[in-house]
Amino acid sequence: MSEDLTLYDVLGVDSAADKDAIKAAYQTRLSEVQGDVAREQGAKKPDQGSIDGYRREEASVRGAWQVLSDPYQRGRYDATMELGGADRDLDVDGGVDDDAPVPARAAGREQAVDRRGRPIRERPPSLFSTAPLPVPSSWPSGFHPPPPRARVLAMLVDMVVLATIFFVGFFIAGPAIIDKAYPKETAKLDLVNECQKQLADEQDRDPLKLTTIQTAEAFCDRKVPGMLATPDNRAKLTNKENRLDKDAERADDRGRDLQGDIALGTYGLQFTLIGLMLLYLVPLSARTGQTFGKRLFQIRVVQVDGSPIGVRSSIGRYGIVVLASMFLGAFIFPLGFALVLFGVLGWQRNPNLQGLHDRMSKTIVVDG
Repeated sequence: MSEDLTLYDVLGVDSAADKDAIKAAYQTRLSEVQGDVAREQGAKKPDQGSIDGYRREEASVRGAWQVLSDPYQRGRYDATMELGGADRDLDVDGGVDDDAPVPARAAGREQAVDRRGRPIRERPPSLFSTAPLPVPSSWPSGFHPPPPRARVLAMLVDMVVLATIFFVGFFIAGPAIIDKAYPKETAKLDLVNECQKQLADEQDRDPLKLTTIQTAEAFCDRKVPGMLATPDNRAKLTNKENRLDKDAERADDRGRDLQGDIALGTYGLQFTLIGLMLLYLVPLSARTGQTFGKRLFQIRVVQVDGSPIGVRSSIGRYGIVVLASMFLGAFIFPLGFALVLFGVLGWQRNPNLQGLHDRMSKTIVVDG
């Protein structure tokens, strides 16, 4: 490594630069080096030596960022520089200095592979990693991916807001509004629900279903003839079982009828909740590319060409998530919500860092 180069020189910043300036310089230098690698690999006759050189340069850039982005490590490095002994382990001309010893764990990581045979360094990034991700080759210039942790935490903030809207609307305000709009129907429905509960309790208290009774009768008749009750008492048990089943069926039918009577209000409540969720997500996103969670962690959404997301793409991006959550959650709760979350977090394994909703709406999440 050149004796005159420092970690600040590697990133091309002044030693007094703040963290934001260092981060911007790191992202720029990393994009340049990765572009050199991609260009050389795409050449008709790739030069492996040049590729390895660019890879070492990329390692130098990443190493410089790792030190200068951490206040503690940067303080120690600056103190070392003042004493005239800057860190020489990092070779800005080609990654790790040939004369510097390579840590055993680093050498092991270079060769380690996972159960699928992929090098560990090629694994998808951790969801809570704070390191900026490499810029996908398909992205427009000037945009950089946010750290995974910022993206996940922003999503969690928005999920808390949406869950609050849903809970208050569906379990508190919604029932009160429907009770006021349909007082007679809801009162009858409460009585039907209580009746169903009592019938279920009665059936649980008499677990001897008809098939069980018949099996027990056959066994007892063989073992101790004449031990069982008279045929008349057996018929009464069977009639009681039939009566409970028929009463339960009638209660279920009556409940469905009453649900149909208030269906308009129920559907209205669901559409109102969807509208409130989109009202939180869409206007802010269409205007600035940021929901409250994204603004809190300084990330935003743009279209794949880098232009602002706009109203149409914002409705498409968030509408897919909200509608899928409401629909799947109603039919296969809680698996439905898990499926939606899996699709949203699909960006972790996507080469363009796009979740399923991003791919469908043609958007990307960027830093800043």
